[in-house]
Amino acid sequence: MKTIAVIFSLALLCSCSADKEICGTYQGTLPAADGPGIATTITFGQDHSYTEELVYIDKDDGTFIETGKYRITDNIMELASAAGEKSYYKIENGQIRRLDMDQKSITGPLADYYILKQSKKCN
Repeated sequence: MKTIAVIFSLALLCSCSADKEICGTYQGTLPAADGPGIATTITFGQDHSYTEELVYIDKDDGTFIETGKYRITDNIMELASAAGEKSYYKIENGQIRRLDMDQKSITGPLADYYILKQSKKCN
């Protein structure tokens, strides 16, 4: 029974440190099918909330803001918007990488454009 308590405590500590590490703002320009890109800013709070601002470059009325909650399992973040839509990111050193809906890395010539770099850390 002691072993289970120790394992649970360690898992909880790892989870908290991952949340604190990810806390902050990430920015970049993701590819868009019908334009030059989507300027993306995601801010993660320590309370598992996030705000995502998407600005479709060269589009009138192309700004969208979503809020929701995130959770981290290993080094994969699942973002669930208030509308119930999900997206996935892999946590890397100082950045996050957008994943496909199967939680796999996007491959091909645009693969390196699916990265958001940390621009601000939480206090």
